[in-house]
Amino acid sequence: MAGVGVHNSLERLFDGLAASLREAVLPHLTDPYARSQVGAAIEILANLATRVEWRRDLVEGLVELVGEALAAAGLEPPAVSPDLAETHRRFLVALAQAAANGDPDEPIKQALLAHLEGELRLLRTGMYR
Repeated sequence: MAGVGVHNSLERLFDGLAASLREAVLPHLTDPYARSQVGAAIEILANLATRVEWRRDLVEGLVELVGEALAAAGLEPPAVSPDLAETHRRFLVALAQAAANGDPDEPIKQALLAHLEGELRLLRTGMYR
């Protein structure tokens, strides 16, 4: 299944933001002050990329939700890794694979809907603004 297993890490997202600022915004700025502000923002993004992680409580909640849904559907949840980001990735891949294998069981559908609702709630609260 194309795309399964592809997961945007925060580092990758920050790198993308910095690249967009550097390649799409900075060349169009002529004001030295605005250029220096964008340059500073690029440096801050590069610095933050290796210092932050996804909200732990949200990731742990998703892992628990998906683990319960997989078990209820008679599927083995993936192994938990010491690295929370890797565990997150494994559980999302397992959920996507369970959903892609024909008509998913009700627990899988409910987990997908709950995950989608959680993401939409974050978007509506402005977390991603």
